[in-house]
Formats: sequence, C-alpha cells, structure tokens
Amino acid sequence: MSLAILTDSGPTVTIEEIHNVEKRLGIIFPDSVRKFFLENNGGTPVPDTFPETDEYEPITISVFLTLNGSPPGEKTLETTYKTGINNGYLPTDLIPFAIDWGGNYLCFNATGQIYFLPMDCWHKDLTLEDNITKKRKLICDTFDRFINSLVIEEEAYE
Repeated sequence: MSLAILTDSGPTVTIEEIHNVEKRLGIIFPDSVRKFFLENNGGTPVPDTFPETDEYEPITISVFLTLNGSPPGEKTLETTYKTGINNGYLPTDLIPFAIDWGGNYLCFNATGQIYFLPMDCWHKDLTLEDNITKKRKLICDTFDRFINSLVIEEEAYE
C-alpha cells in the first residue's frame, strides 16, 4: 500500500502516538490504517481520485488528515472526529481520514471498510441517526484497496 506522492505531510508518527489516539477515540485502527499513518502523516495525494462506479461519481481527495502535528488551525483526524461527534453530524463508528474538495468526509470503520459521508445533505425532518444512515455510502471494503484504487482525475471516468 503506497501512494505515488503525498505532499505537505505532517511530522513522522510513532506507533505509540497512534495507540494514544486510538485510546482517546475509543477505537482500534485497522492494521492497514496504522501502516498508512506510520508511512504518511496526512497530506495531499497524487493520484487523488477514487474512480466512479455504477453507484457513485468519482471522489477527488483534497487532503488526507494528519494524525497530529498539523499547523495551528488545521484539522487533524482526532479534532475532526471529536468536532463531528460533539456537533452531532458524525457517527461514532466512522473515523474521518480524508476530505474531498466539497468538504465531505472519507471515513474508515473498525474493520477497515471505507465510507463516503457527504456533509452537504441533511434532512431536517429525519433524526440524527436516520440522517447518518441515509447519507453514508460504503465505497470500498478495505483501506488498502481504497488507497490502491486511487487514480488521476482524468482516469476516474474510464
């Protein structure tokens, strides 16, 4: 599992730092996610687009969140998760690890499945749980497969 290029990454992360974040969030990251953060602490990916399928359009990633060490005011995985939980728009079982150009989240769960979670569609007549259930979309069954599926945007429509 490796991206061709990941620029603007945060400082190197240790396994102890990953374990500390896991403990604070109350979730054990899949091994592939741990490996990703040990190799790349967030940043801008090239290639950056998850290809379209019959079920959804391509998703172009703006940034992979850092685990820690972001410049002041920048989002980390942990602050993004806690803000989403505290403000009621993120379910506790999904951990955001990347953001697309529309401000939508790409999240992993404890088993490593990848979900697209749009932030721009909310139905005021539904409960929080119903909104989250309605808008979350499973897009890939493993983190490694997601990373290895990224292509440049021009190839995403093929």
